[in-house]
Amino acid sequence: MFKMKKKSILTKAALATLMVGQVAYAADADYNVLDRFRLMEDKFQTQEFLREPGHDFLIDMSVYSNTDIMELASDVSDAEDSTAAAEVLSEYADTEQNLRVNVEVGVPLPSFNAFKGTISPSVRLGVNVGSLIGIGEEDIEKDTLIAAIPADASAKTILEDKLTQDIVNDVLAGTTTTVSDLATALGLSGSERTQFETELTEALGGTAIPFAGSGQTAAIIDAYVKADVTAGLNFDYKNENHFGGFSLYGLYRADVRRVLDQDAIAGDGDAIDTENLDQNMTLYAMADITYGFNWLTNFRTMFKIQDIALATIIESDEGYLPIYEPEVGYRMHTDYSFDLSNLKLRPFVGFHMRDGYDFADGVYAGTDVMLHVWKQRIALTLRGMVDSEHLTLTPRFKLGFMDFMYSLKQPITSEVKGVEIATIHSVNFRLHF
Repeated sequence: MFKMKKKSILTKAALATLMVGQVAYAADADYNVLDRFRLMEDKFQTQEFLREPGHDFLIDMSVYSNTDIMELASDVSDAEDSTAAAEVLSEYADTEQNLRVNVEVGVPLPSFNAFKGTISPSVRLGVNVGSLIGIGEEDIEKDTLIAAIPADASAKTILEDKLTQDIVNDVLAGTTTTVSDLATALGLSGSERTQFETELTEALGGTAIPFAGSGQTAAIIDAYVKADVTAGLNFDYKNENHFGGFSLYGLYRADVRRVLDQDAIAGDGDAIDTENLDQNMTLYAMADITYGFNWLTNFRTMFKIQDIALATIIESDEGYLPIYEPEVGYRMHTDYSFDLSNLKLRPFVGFHMRDGYDFADGVYAGTDVMLHVWKQRIALTLRGMVDSEHLTLTPRFKLGFMDFMYSLKQPITSEVKGVEIATIHSVNFRLHF
């Protein structure tokens, strides 16, 4: 897959952790679009997590993107022959494209006192759609070949059950080149073979197998798209020294991965595949838990366990589960506040962690500088934050019940596993009560 020579926060110790993490990162495996998506999604969620805890909202809308993802999608759609497809792969080679849209709605319910504090319940509804696209040379393996085939339940079930890397190697060597050759290699016969050949030929728009005769590596677009719909209850808790929250909700998730080689691009492929996004729609019962406490006057520490899958309620008719099933994530955040009249400084440090990336990748640190009046109802906050890949600069304007925030994530390292780190812009609009 994508190759690279890897390079390699409130306190020197935290900064050292980041630097050591960069060095340790050099021993990792090749680029993986799903692992990168996990990491980037958690980085985006960090920006949302850093808002005031327990501060409810009526509507919260965010968009994250690097500037040329829509241009890439247009160029892929417009490429009508192999020459144009090769130009697209060359122009965007060794880059990564991000797009994320998040919309949440909160409906407040009456607060009440319990456990020596105040509990504020609310109903929350949310929609989140995210995409990550990596472009470059990749080793062609079993999952790569399957992802290069447009979604079809029956054909993909057979491939996932019977395709081996030896058969894939025969495809790459040019020994197995057609749908009929592949059916023979898989050991299919009778009606199963007939159905497989018919469906796969229709899905591919012909009988040629992706990557046939390409050799072990090929230039590709590796695209992943995930869509989440959430609905449930949230309970915020706060007393003099402790605060936190508990969310119980349903998560309706669907996702799709699509690999496009030169032939697929020329064959009217789409860089972002949403047509087959509903093939593995699954409903989960989920929970999130947040706990925080104030200590030493101005210190505050928060812990969060998120994406706890309690049960699978509904699976797709074909029995498919999302490629990215819910996985437990962990967060810790500590900050210290300095209040100087109408100026407030808040340096902070924290981390997030989840399977799929290293601990050092989730470490971050920064400082908020807030100018405020009218008991912080009107405020301008400037944030600078650094993590293993980006320096994030964020101005945020608060006017009573409304917030507007812009963020610029500027790379501080040139590449990850041979792929250039993107500059990412985001905007957030929030109405709260």
